[in-house]
Formats: sequence, C-alpha cells, structure tokens
Amino acid sequence: MIQIPVGLQLFSVREALAKDFAGTLQSIADIGYTNIEFAFHNIREDGTFEVDYTAAELKAMMDKLGLQVVTSHVAYHPNLDLDAVIRYNAEIGSKGIVMPCAFFRDREDAVELAKWLNASGRKSKEAGIQFYFHNHFHEFQEFDGQTIMDILLEHTDPERCAAAWIPSLLWTSTAAGSGFFTRRTWPRRPIR
Repeated sequence: MIQIPVGLQLFSVREALAKDFAGTLQSIADIGYTNIEFAFHNIREDGTFEVDYTAAELKAMMDKLGLQVVTSHVAYHPNLDLDAVIRYNAEIGSKGIVMPCAFFRDREDAVELAKWLNASGRKSKEAGIQFYFHNHFHEFQEFDGQTIMDILLEHTDPERCAAAWIPSLLWTSTAAGSGFFTRRTWPRRPIR
C-alpha cells in the first residue's frame, strides 16, 4: 500500500501561531504531523522579509519537535528581498517557496507578475529550491477575453525557471463549474 505523508499548511492555524508560535508547533507535533508548510505573510512595506525567529532557531525548534518544512508561502511584494527568502528557506530545510496570492487591476498586472514569477523561479531554481504559484478565485477573472491564469501560464517559462502551479481544489473547482477547463488547454506544467 502506498503511504502518502500528510502535512499541515500553517496558514490554517495562523491565529494560534500569532498567540503562541512554539506552543502551536508543539501541538501540531503532538497530533502527529511531521510535514508542515509555513505561511510567512509579514513582508514589510519596502519588501523586507521579516520573521520572528532566525533560521537557526526555527530549524532547531522543528528538529526538536520532529517537524520538517516542505514549503513556505511567502507573500508577494514587487520589491521582495528574494535572496533573504531563499537563504532562510534553505537554512530551515524548505524544498520550495510558494507565492500564494496576488491581485490584478488589469491584464498588464498579470503580465508583470508573470515576469516577476519567471525571475523568482529562475533565482530559486539556481539555489536548488522550487518556486510555486498558488491560485485563488481571482486568477479566473477575465481581461480582454483571457483569464488571469491563462495570462500567467502564457507568460511564464516552464522549462527554464517558471513557477509550478499548485492548484487550489476549491478555487479550481469553482472555475471548472464555470466552464473554464472545457474551453481552454494549458501548456504542460509541473503540479504539486
């Protein structure tokens, strides 16, 4: 029988983490989780990546609890210090960085994000860390007859660098109900 390790996306317990970070990680380990995904959404206005623990402190805490980070969600900012994000994730043992959300005023916003995803994906890949994009409902809105998701996939490079696609089942099924998948084909993409 195939056994698939189950993990916990820590965004789901963000309020508990804000009150007692170490205690919440202890509870997660006590429940039996071993794999976790961090949600680092506290990016400063200037794009500085800011966390409450050094990478060494967090890694020691996770090792003591028997937890392993699989990936980390890191909030988008056009001036994000990606080098700091990559270093931090490498030090805590994360295999991937996930850009979890962006909002779009128009088609050009999507094209600009695609450029940022390409550059971020290239830089992450060079450091041995996969870079992912996680969709929500708003990637299925349309500008000029194309969805944001279509625009992002059209303008990111899957071979050299680009973000793999982490489909959200809730938001993707919502789009499926609207006929999204019956009228489009996407280039081959890695899916996590």
